[in-house]
Amino acid sequence: MCRIRNNLTQLYAKDITPDDKQELDEALQREIQAAFRTDEIRRTPPTPQDEMRAGMSYFHETIWKGVPKFLRRVDTALKNIGVNERVPYNVPVIQFSSWIILV
Repeated sequence: MCRIRNNLTQLYAKDITPDDKQELDEALQREIQAAFRTDEIRRTPPTPQDEMRAGMSYFHETIWKGVPKFLRRVDTALKNIGVNERVPYNVPVIQFSSWIILV
């Protein structure tokens, strides 16, 4: 809950840039979603099916949405410092691992 409060405080600062606002919005969404998956909010323990749904949701958010967004940000950052080439698709910028075993 402390991170949610900190994100909200930063989000409403007067000198925030649009890029910072977007990142804080995304961080706030992640923190709220994570809070609903913890004992702090949840009243009953998660079932194995709940765990699987949460894992698949995380997989969807990080790989199908997050990775392309991250790579676009890397490209933009490189462009801002004068590098006019995009990161090649075959360069291992990110490596994944998981504790979830899919059967």
